[in-house]
Amino acid sequence: MSEKGLIEMGQKFLGSQAMRSYIAVGLVVILVTFIILAYILYPKHGDNYYSEYVHPYPNEIIDVTFWELYYTDMKLQGFQAYEEGNYNFAIEMFARHLDDNYDDGIVRFYTGESYMVLQKPKKALQQYNLALKSGANTYTSVIEWHKAVCYLMFDERSPNLKSILEKILENDNHPYFDHANEVYRKIFV
Repeated sequence: MSEKGLIEMGQKFLGSQAMRSYIAVGLVVILVTFIILAYILYPKHGDNYYSEYVHPYPNEIIDVTFWELYYTDMKLQGFQAYEEGNYNFAIEMFARHLDDNYDDGIVRFYTGESYMVLQKPKKALQQYNLALKSGANTYTSVIEWHKAVCYLMFDERSPNLKSILEKILENDNHPYFDHANEVYRKIFV
């Protein structure tokens, strides 16, 4: 077959309805594959930020060696449960303690942390705000960052998230500056 004959045959084949259908299906497959790969390779949203950035803050309040002596105290039982990773029970014990000690900012902070680990960001936010009002100043930087992560979970484009990140980014020495910068650039820039 001559070169001209091959060209004519190729043009007829490419111009056929069947070939156009194959090309359309091929393009759809390529597009879907690209979307899936993008989702797998760049999964930085909601739950993924949460699992990447949230780890229970260490118990710096109660020494485990004294827990047996004060087992009836709700606050101490809450910290013991927190230390053991039993966050639901920790929340329950902390809540009982807060019934009589509403302004205990430290317990509010650790209650928020427990909710964070359990992926209940709205409840965590509520506790963090109460902790700040109660004067849990030792944990202000952690609370600021964890409040940002809470907003990532349920409202990634929230103006609240943006203002928290901007506040963190105003302080180059903030312990969560790098994390905040990374999230801010990915979402708002």
